[in-house]
Amino acid sequence: MKKKILILSNHFITLYNFRKELIKKLVGDGHEVFISMPKAEENNFFVNIGCKVIETPVDRRGINPIIDFCLILKYIKVMKELKPDIIFSYTIKPNIYGSIASNLTKYKQVSNITGTGGTFLSENVV
Repeated sequence: MKKKILILSNHFITLYNFRKELIKKLVGDGHEVFISMPKAEENNFFVNIGCKVIETPVDRRGINPIIDFCLILKYIKVMKELKPDIIFSYTIKPNIYGSIASNLTKYKQVSNITGTGGTFLSENVV
């Protein structure tokens, strides 16, 4: 049974490096794959393999609560328009804000957490 899948990401390169094979498999199996991520010329790679890219501004390192709140609103809008069967998210902001949006819209979400993030790269951290 074909599914409508929404993937939330904050950057092309992480999706390309770590989720490309999964995305190719999903498209190859006939699923309709939508990717919400920031605008980038490289996004055409995913368009060319059959995905639909939704340009979504994500300030990966920003700490402005207003901008982050706008991201939640954008995710809610995308979810209401697409009505996905499942949502996959990767990286911190898509995981957190995507979870808030999916809970408010009642869509199923799978959050993926990998690595420790940039916080633990500094020697000054406990």
